Amino acid sequence: MLVLCLFPIGRQAAQDWQAVSRLALQVKAPALLASAIALILASFFLPTAMAAFTHGAPRRISYRDSALAYYGSQPMKYLPGSFWILPGRVILLRGLGHDVSLSSTALLFEMTTQVLSSSLVAAVLIGLTGFTSAWYREVVWLILAGSLAFSLLLVVSPMLAQRVLNRTSPVRQAMARLAEIPLAARLRNLLWATLLYAIMWLLMGVSFYALVVATDPHLDLALLKVSIGIFSLSWLAGFLTPISPGGIGVRESAIVLLLTPFVGGPQAVTVALLSRALSLAVELAFFAGVWLPLRSAQTAVASFNTAPRR
Repeated sequence: MLVLCLFPIGRQAAQDWQAVSRLALQVKAPALLASAIALILASFFLPTAMAAFTHGAPRRISYRDSALAYYGSQPMKYLPGSFWILPGRVILLRGLGHDVSLSSTALLFEMTTQVLSSSLVAAVLIGLTGFTSAWYREVVWLILAGSLAFSLLLVVSPMLAQRVLNRTSPVRQAMARLAEIPLAARLRNLLWATLLYAIMWLLMGVSFYALVVATDPHLDLALLKVSIGIFSLSWLAGFLTPISPGGIGVRESAIVLLLTPFVGGPQAVTVALLSRALSLAVELAFFAGVWLPLRSAQTAVASFNTAPRR
């Protein structure tokens, strides 16, 4: 499956390898640094959804704990099957003292909010740019409608969502806890998480645009909104393809498909490969940065739970 995912971008890179190599060697360092800074800033928004989702709940997942679990589990998405990051996050949150059912439901909210915000940004920007193929817009609007409907179902009627998803006791308990939060607060939490993620996608799109500029500094600033739309849509393609670990191959192929009409094939391939390399480097840096604090926090929680009660 991974070979199938990598085949389109691999074939395109092989065909344009000389041009791709030349562009890679001519990458402008200032633009590359700007891309890295924008991506690092955007990464701080990634753990916000869980904290927003449980705001007002009897037991809240703090931004700190969400960040430790998020960054600590990031490498797991590159394991075969791509879904290992999900139980990994729940296991890490359990080690930090959080209930499994609430963590699982918060993770579900986070994923739907990511898709909702990404498709929203992509739909708006694709409508404002020079995309001529109507099916791009149709696919994005379809994903946006589905993610919006599911997000509203999860937030407005948690118990109905529980019936749709699963009838197991942990899910029922999590939905019951969520229902204890006033409806106005739940809607505010959804709006707040979507807004924060929209800002994140804009920053990630700016990072992607900086890579485009790094490979050709003479490009027009008008390509910025195109770049943000392309990155959001390519992320959706990778995220919604579970057979690809971390969206490898699928995201890059989508970037090449969408970006080529604007900059040409060799540059699109170069930008796609640079984008993956940079995102992997930032993910590993965040993983290394939280590993010791994560282990210390888990040890402290374990010591507290095993300490004798007076």
